[in-house]
Amino acid sequence: FFWEADISTQHTTLQRLDPPENGILLLLTSWCWTPTSRYLLVPRGDTHTMNSSNASTSSSSSRRRRMATPSPSSSMGNRSSAAAATTSATQINHNNDNHNINDKDNKALQQFHDAMAAVPLETKRDYWTAVQQVPDVVDRESNPLRFIRYARDNFWAAAERMCAYWQLRVQLWGRHRAWRPLTMDGTGALNEQDILVLQAGFPAVLPPSADGKQVIFFDRSKWLPSVTDRDNRLRATFYLLNLLSQDPQAQVPGGTIAIINLIQPRMLGVDHQYVETTIRMLTQAIPFHAAVHYTCQLPRTMSRSVAMKQSVADCISFYTKPRSCEYTPNLHFDVNPGDMLRALMNQGLRKEGIPSCAGGSWTFDGVAKWCKAQALKELGSSHGSNGNGNGSTTIPLSPHSPKAAA
Repeated sequence: FFWEADISTQHTTLQRLDPPENGILLLLTSWCWTPTSRYLLVPRGDTHTMNSSNASTSSSSSRRRRMATPSPSSSMGNRSSAAAATTSATQINHNNDNHNINDKDNKALQQFHDAMAAVPLETKRDYWTAVQQVPDVVDRESNPLRFIRYARDNFWAAAERMCAYWQLRVQLWGRHRAWRPLTMDGTGALNEQDILVLQAGFPAVLPPSADGKQVIFFDRSKWLPSVTDRDNRLRATFYLLNLLSQDPQAQVPGGTIAIINLIQPRMLGVDHQYVETTIRMLTQAIPFHAAVHYTCQLPRTMSRSVAMKQSVADCISFYTKPRSCEYTPNLHFDVNPGDMLRALMNQGLRKEGIPSCAGGSWTFDGVAKWCKAQALKELGSSHGSNGNGNGSTTIPLSPHSPKAAA
């Protein structure tokens, strides 16, 4: 038998449909959308007799049905709500003809959508809403291929991360702005204060490393607490991490570098809620891997103290360990002059790409210029990216980058 589910009002009603008397029933080769907003769901393990002319269709349908069906531990409610993702796969894939996606990518996308179909409706509600309202934004700014690469072809993990991405995006922007594109051109999700935080340099994009890795820098002395708040800083952080995640290398462990200026004289105190939400971005939502380096400018009398260094390490572990954080902190102290600079240069960074607070020559002077170039790029290209997740969008170079200077 088939189960028919009506989710036109987001309420599921199940009705048993018996097969014809001759026992022949054509299996669907994919999920089916009808004008009456009804789906036909095939319970796992159900089999039907088919004639030889439909044998290949049966095999293909059976494989897809097994992939789209929840695990045995899932409830029947999850199985019925899985139909809600049908539109997601259909609407996202409508742009694929315009992308240079190969057969392997197409197969991966199909498996991703099959896994998403089994995610409970309540979990994927924000993602599904985005797909319905702004499929082009979903395809461009949260392309499934990025999540698949990050999860190393674990399609269930990729689907869960995609849902968490849109849940966090709605939490940060609210439902009235979350569906807008993430741009600094004045028409997108970022408001004036969000952009002001980025122009001040929190966070900031540094020149790439010698081997081409993107580098992001966090210095909370650039918070502008008098005119911006935590929400502005979180939205600015989400924007920049999402922008850098367009680079396929960002989905590889250690594929990018994050430098956090942790301790500095006369620095503002730690915003614990900001730290926790940012860790959530990195560990649960945005497909972004980074090797994290903390710069600690302790007074000379303390920089040699083993107990002080252990105290700093314990403070970081307080945030990361309970969340199964995959980022191993690398702490750098200036025990002797130039220690931090040498340590960062050993990671492939050039001196002109290392912040002055760590002994390099990079300063915040060019950050506003970078933001203006990025805004013009977004405006000129209609928020341009072909959306295929292959990193075709070029991130503007820092004004201090050797190539930018040339």
